[in-house]
Amino acid sequence: TEVKKLLAKQFQGKVETIDTKVRSINDSEGKTIKFVKEEQSSISRVVKFWYLSLDLPPSPLFKDGRDVNNLPQVKLEKLLEKFNNVQESHLSNSVRKYKILKLPPYLMLHINRFEANLELKIKNRNQTVVELPQIMELNGAKYKLISNVVHEAAKVDNNNDNIEVDDKSEWKIQLNDARSNQWFEIKNIDVKPKEEEFLFLSESYL
Repeated sequence: TEVKKLLAKQFQGKVETIDTKVRSINDSEGKTIKFVKEEQSSISRVVKFWYLSLDLPPSPLFKDGRDVNNLPQVKLEKLLEKFNNVQESHLSNSVRKYKILKLPPYLMLHINRFEANLELKIKNRNQTVVELPQIMELNGAKYKLISNVVHEAAKVDNNNDNIEVDDKSEWKIQLNDARSNQWFEIKNIDVKPKEEEFLFLSESYL
């Protein structure tokens, strides 16, 4: 449809993935001593994307209520090194490198905070604070931050002390008014101004 074509033109890019198999080298007792990449096994694929998914560094599991100053912090530019065609992501029996081939006019970034295999995935989410630049350059393209979708965890009523229940997710969005360059935070029907320097103190998600 025309709408899909318009959206693809504005939001869709291309990335190349390069997968290389890894095999283990064992000693005489059968213990793994090192891993070797089989370069001849490399497979390259070009895929389109609507957003780039960013992986946070591993961090200790924090309970809600910890002061933001005690949480690990990382710059957004550091997370984007995943797509520099140098950094490797480790899979079960291979490593993968990513290379951006085409960037869209509007770039969406997804920050992966949840592990699907965890029973209490919201309580045990990665709460690392991501520092967001107002202006960012990536592969020669310049981007201005215009929105930030933020995750919040809320307690759930639990009448059984013997069973631990997960928190629930709540969401809000921070938007930049291009005319005034003022930021606003929207949650449900509540709208309030937001100071620019406090944007990255929340759990940015998209």
